[in-house]
Amino acid sequence: MIEAGSGSYLRITVLRYFGYELKHAKLVPILIIERKREDISMGIQINGPASGMQTDLIIQQLLSIERRPQVIMNRQLQLMQWKKSTWNEINTKLLDFKTTVEGLLHRDKLLASKVTSSKEEKVTAIASGIANSAEYEITVHALASSTKLMSGSGKAGFGLGKAINQFLPFFDGGNFGTRISKGTFTINGAQIEIEDGDYLGDGTGADGHDLIKKINDSAANVIASYDPATDCLEIKAKNPGGNVNLGAVTDTSNFLTVTYLLTSPEEQNGGVAVRTSTSHLGHIHNRELLKNANFAEELLDKDGGTEGQGKFKINGVEISYDLSRDNFDNVLSRINNSDAGVTAFYDKMTDRLIFQNKATGSFEIVLEDVEGNFVEALDLGAGSTVSMGQNAKLSIVGFNNDQPIYSSSNQVTNVVPGLTINLKATTTEPVKLNVEQDQDTIKKTITDFVNKYNETVKYFNSKLKEKSVTDKDIEEMTDSERRAGLMSGNSTLGKIRFGLLEQIIDPLSDSDGVFKLLSQMGIESVVDPSGANSGTLKINDNKLEDAIRNNPEGIARFFFNDADGNGIITRDEDKKPIESGIAVRLVDYLDSLLDTRVYEHGKGGVVPRQQDELDESMKYLKKRIDDFDKRMEQRELYLVRQFTSMEKSLAILQSQSSWLSGQIAGLFG
Repeated sequence: MIEAGSGSYLRITVLRYFGYELKHAKLVPILIIERKREDISMGIQINGPASGMQTDLIIQQLLSIERRPQVIMNRQLQLMQWKKSTWNEINTKLLDFKTTVEGLLHRDKLLASKVTSSKEEKVTAIASGIANSAEYEITVHALASSTKLMSGSGKAGFGLGKAINQFLPFFDGGNFGTRISKGTFTINGAQIEIEDGDYLGDGTGADGHDLIKKINDSAANVIASYDPATDCLEIKAKNPGGNVNLGAVTDTSNFLTVTYLLTSPEEQNGGVAVRTSTSHLGHIHNRELLKNANFAEELLDKDGGTEGQGKFKINGVEISYDLSRDNFDNVLSRINNSDAGVTAFYDKMTDRLIFQNKATGSFEIVLEDVEGNFVEALDLGAGSTVSMGQNAKLSIVGFNNDQPIYSSSNQVTNVVPGLTINLKATTTEPVKLNVEQDQDTIKKTITDFVNKYNETVKYFNSKLKEKSVTDKDIEEMTDSERRAGLMSGNSTLGKIRFGLLEQIIDPLSDSDGVFKLLSQMGIESVVDPSGANSGTLKINDNKLEDAIRNNPEGIARFFFNDADGNGIITRDEDKKPIESGIAVRLVDYLDSLLDTRVYEHGKGGVVPRQQDELDESMKYLKKRIDDFDKRMEQRELYLVRQFTSMEKSLAILQSQSSWLSGQIAGLFG
């Protein structure tokens, strides 16, 4: 409704029907706008060209009023999300507590023992919960070792690779194990340079590229020679009493290193100093394709060719290779990552392939070709060198009639019950191992359990007792203040907390141990009128220590009454645990709370059901919010059309008024 206001004001009143039926409804003003006529005439912040009103602002204010139900729904959704987050925290707390409780289901964790050795550098041991407190005398006669197999001398007679071609230029590929670089090297202070086109030679080359001739003609005063039979390079002094000093810090070529001369010792031969390569020069090129890897005996594929695939076996495990795709390192990696149980490595110094069993003991390494000639070409058969591993040999006073005991491993587990013995070195006299109950660790295990239980219960108490913020308007609250009190007095959470306490304090009716209540070993429930610590536990240190010292077995049976101590809960036909014990009861109860399996009524656990119910409620509410958004979009379009129509009508009226004013003015003009 648009009406003239008092004085120079124009009033716009927006009305809306309120009521459950039209006959009972009444018009109620929900928005009133007053504007000075001069403001309208001056065009200040005008959206409507005819009315002079800010129509977009009016529409948004109207929509804001009508969106109030949606604001409430969004707040409800936020509260549900916060509540879901709290149940997620509860789920995490219970899972964390369950992990701690499960540590009590194993005797070796609850009944901890400690072992001291008279010679830890020789023998050590780890004791489980079933180990008896005693002193053991152990003599180690031999350590277990692994079988090793090394390839033979191969077709070349000195390794797997071909001998070098002494007349092949260094930079045209050559066949040295490592590519030789250009630059200088030093012999007896004289620098010799390696250039493009150089080759090793034999000392007779007249083209200026024979390196042996360069050495022999230099001021080094030595004679260099290459022996094809041994594939080695020799450098000797020209005169008796002379030296062969190799290398300098200024060297820029790797020649002396690649030829295994730099680390060679100076020897005397008839009074003449000589230095000889410590290894032959031709080696496997382990990073080149297998077909180009410089094997003395060419590798063949399954068809007898040099381009395809082949297979061989190690300890019955099949290993494949591709001559055109794999390099030697690829094959070794494939071996090491297989189930063959060996480690394979290439010794570049000796140019040999070495296998070693991962396991100790006298186990053979068996190799055979399946497709191709890998085993034959690498001389891994009859020509190989085998060093058989051996079993460990020890004796323990009072065991095996004091006769030697043999083990394939240096970790002996099957002799003394509950004791894992680690052999480190042979001994000439017995090493004493003293096994005793680790009372400090046992107490810590129980204390950790109590602390984790208290932490869980205190968290539940804080949520159940948390007060809602009531002295602030919701718009003024922080998120934490809005979340406060969401779980206050929650009956489901209260039942969970009570259930935990019930499993803890109820006496064991079928325990065959001395202890039937936690209080008998010094662990009692706390009564707190404030509620903050209600349901928690406290420890009487002296009483608990006495219980551990006098009856550790009784404590173990209180938590988990299972003679085997394997941590497996035996259940009857109704899935109820047969074995008694506080830890058993707690794990069973926690499993029932956290069960995510789906049954006819939904998920089995209380906590997952709470999470699912909130998910469903949030899903429904989100749909309502989305539907409301769509309705408001339509409402906005409707209001825009209404105000547009009003502006058109006002424009017509203004035009008619102007015409009428002009006519009247003409009559009196």
